[in-house]
Amino acid sequence: HRIALQSAKETRFIETGRIIRCESSNNYTTFYIDNGEKILTSRPIFEYEEILAGYGFFRCHQSHLVNKKFIRSWVKEDGGYLLMEDNSQVPVSRNKKDALKGLFE
Repeated sequence: HRIALQSAKETRFIETGRIIRCESSNNYTTFYIDNGEKILTSRPIFEYEEILAGYGFFRCHQSHLVNKKFIRSWVKEDGGYLLMEDNSQVPVSRNKKDALKGLFE
């Protein structure tokens, strides 16, 4: 399955399995791709959450959506964060911790 990501310059068609994570900043969402590429779109993250829900993505924080196949570990110190395969650290909100546990049971 592929998703259309519209940036200022072009519309990119990316396989959902290549997306490591998405990060929100107001009404913009940055996609981090497995080849190191970043794609900035002008749509809010909640719109992508609905589209990607059936493809293994989890909203672990208000401004973060992660592909669970790229989660390396869950570090429980410093308030809790996910260490991703690209070495990025993604915070986990308090109210999402139980749902995160359920993903891997």
